[in-house]
Amino acid sequence: MAFNFGGFVGGFSSKVVERFEEEERRAEDLAKEQRSIATRQRLAREEEKRRKEILAEELSGQLGMYFDESQVEAIMGKGVGAAKEAVLLGQNAAAKGMSPAALINIPTAADLTDTETTAFANDVISTSDALPTVTTSVMDADSLEGTERPKTSSGLFNLEYYGKIMAPADDEQATLDAAYAVAVQKSINGSTPDIRAKNEKLAARYLEKIKEKDAALSNKGTDSSPFSKSSLESIQKQQMKLALEENEFSVDLEGRLTQKVGNKIPEYNVAVLQANSRMRTLNTGDDGLPMSPQLHNLTKDNVQNAVKKIQLDARRLIADPQNNPRGNRLINPTQPIEQSQLQANANSGEYKIGDIIYVQQMENGMPVTRIKVYTGIVLSSIHNNFIDAGRK
Repeated sequence: MAFNFGGFVGGFSSKVVERFEEEERRAEDLAKEQRSIATRQRLAREEEKRRKEILAEELSGQLGMYFDESQVEAIMGKGVGAAKEAVLLGQNAAAKGMSPAALINIPTAADLTDTETTAFANDVISTSDALPTVTTSVMDADSLEGTERPKTSSGLFNLEYYGKIMAPADDEQATLDAAYAVAVQKSINGSTPDIRAKNEKLAARYLEKIKEKDAALSNKGTDSSPFSKSSLESIQKQQMKLALEENEFSVDLEGRLTQKVGNKIPEYNVAVLQANSRMRTLNTGDDGLPMSPQLHNLTKDNVQNAVKKIQLDARRLIADPQNNPRGNRLINPTQPIEQSQLQANANSGEYKIGDIIYVQQMENGMPVTRIKVYTGIVLSSIHNNFIDAGRK
């Protein structure tokens, strides 16, 4: 049988054409599918972008309830996670009558990281369960006529009493006070020197803001109390810890003595004087006046008590030097010196804290011998570098 070459070629060509057409259809279908995938991906990206924009708008709106416009912008610039944390912080702070702005801005300005700032803010909120009641009128301690003044013991505060007459003027002042108390406490008992140093700097920044706030309230004629009971406790611990360490006493991280005072009564009470002098400085506003009348009166009471204890200790030593381990601290019992020589000796470093020096002075035209206990602290014209313990 003869082979039909033409038919074979025709059949072959037909199959080739069909395969080409099939490949074209597949290519076209693939292109359509790819265009469809690209469209879906584009739509998905647009949807995700829109979702983020809506979330950002919602977060901005929520942040706006607690922070001003510039603060919201700064928070949003740190990302969604930071914004969500700030919203939660704002909610928690507001629930306790606090101003969250002070818990975000000031720590950052004091070089705390975002993580440290968040942790600090949460600590302030969690430890501030009993914020003082906000008021627009605060009773001054000097106006307590007919009320028995509380007695202080060992130069320490009767905070339970004074806490009842202290109150901030608004939420911002309450927050500054609470944050200051936490920062001071962390500057005392932080687990590392770096943590303590950071919080010492942070406490200083909060104190600056407290003074600014107090001045603003004073200009408006609004009474307030910038320090609550917790702040006073923290201030006292911090300053006593520093003063005790300077006077070579052993203390723990809370500022408590880990040794007996023993025969170092003058040194201990000099520490009390130093601590309360510094507390007075902390309590002095930009106008040179005490911000908290209560703290002013408390430090005054503490100083008076410390002076009395130094005077009493000196009198006891003089009465029986033979049976006192500090008998050798009587510097010149038989040869009184002149007042001018006393200060010259002090300035040249001849005396140690607790030394008792006899000084001859003229009173009503008559020479008298007075007892002076060296402290190195200028309290007044009478107690200038020395506590006057009376006549011999």
